[in-house]
Amino acid sequence: MSNYLPNATLEAEPAGSKQRSVFLADLASTHLHQGELDQGCELGTEALEAAVQSGYATGLQRVRELRGMMTRWSSAPVVKQFTEQLAQVGA
Repeated sequence: MSNYLPNATLEAEPAGSKQRSVFLADLASTHLHQGELDQGCELGTEALEAAVQSGYATGLQRVRELRGMMTRWSSAPVVKQFTEQLAQVGA
């Protein structure tokens, strides 16, 4: 049942909504805390895109915090890719 809530909430958020970036980053954080690296990085990337699109500094800060949470997986390709995406937008 809990799997339906994030999807329903995401569908309710407009694509350019400032809060969407924060929500996605928080959801990514939850996945990372559970050791779900791929899902955490995927949602982190979506959060980054939403923050850049909306120009929301708080969203970008939340995304940067995600990278800090990934330190123990620094050598994982998905983390390297996420780090590159952050660097491309200057985050």
